[in-house]
Amino acid sequence: MIKGNKGEWSEFYTFLKVLDDKKLFFADQNLDFIENQIYPVRGVIREEARTSSKYYFLDKENNIQISNITGEKLGFIEASKLKSCITEMLETLSKKGLGSSFSVPCAENIMPDLHCTQIKAGNQNKADIIVKVQETGSPMENDLGFSIKSMLGGAATLVNSSGATNFIYKINNFTGNIEEINKIATRSKIRDRIKAVQESGAEIVFDSLANDTFKNNLAYIDFTFIEILATGLKNYFEGKVSKIADLPLLLDSNLELKNRYNFSISQLESKLKMFLRISALGMVPNTPWDGESRATGGCLVVKQNGDIACYRVYDFDALQEYLYRNTKFETPGSTKHGFGKIYEKNGNLYINLNLQVRFLK
Repeated sequence: MIKGNKGEWSEFYTFLKVLDDKKLFFADQNLDFIENQIYPVRGVIREEARTSSKYYFLDKENNIQISNITGEKLGFIEASKLKSCITEMLETLSKKGLGSSFSVPCAENIMPDLHCTQIKAGNQNKADIIVKVQETGSPMENDLGFSIKSMLGGAATLVNSSGATNFIYKINNFTGNIEEINKIATRSKIRDRIKAVQESGAEIVFDSLANDTFKNNLAYIDFTFIEILATGLKNYFEGKVSKIADLPLLLDSNLELKNRYNFSISQLESKLKMFLRISALGMVPNTPWDGESRATGGCLVVKQNGDIACYRVYDFDALQEYLYRNTKFETPGSTKHGFGKIYEKNGNLYINLNLQVRFLK
């Protein structure tokens, strides 16, 4: 039995859905399709870790032909067989409470016919899916890599929590009881611990990022953004903000930060939008990033109704605005990644706060 999480199965769903739709539908900032704006799909290239790359394309008889990249034919499957599996997958993935790993029988049953041995593709360029599209108004075809974000069964994460997303804050002038604060186990325990620290008269000040790779990645936006994001994250754990779009106005009222960097609300919005965009297109905290998108085509969003919205990599405005208006901070599991407790190092006190960004439902 093959099992995967919602994100992995959503990638396989997208693979089938794109082959069945035979086109990618461009979307606006509200995730709505833009009339008469599409990419005609000529095929999909899929690479798996244990096999060579395969090319899937629609022939004149409406079958999905499968070949390797050199052109050797491997087989075919009737396109009509995809539809029933797509419908069943949509029904399964739309359910809540599936757990961290589960099976999808129809998908597993169809995988041999598609010469697939695993759920998730393993493309060398790290895109989630590679689609051969015909450029608008041109006979030219291009292979474009897309990242995939899924809304099926609940909101997807844009920035996943990990040890690399820990922000380190120094605690100055603390006079409370460290053990008592670390024992706080309320439902909002991290927020309540922060409140207890501040009520003791202590000051919580951003110190550094736990991961140098993430620090270097964020520096592509600019070095000031690291402290801006750190301040926003602390504001979130203080209970002052949740939605990313509400952050610039709050930060604008931080006179100390504003006087130091002399930013405007529009500049804050621009920096946040860039951070969200590069996260959607392939920047991950614990992997060195060179400033180039791993998704050469853009981002595909699987909507709650199963339709797939396409944001091209050069449609910056629509993609950024959608991400900006539809994301929020979220608290990861507090037992993970070593955050939320006061600790001592070299005679100083610190607390780590962990960054995770999720789409709104």
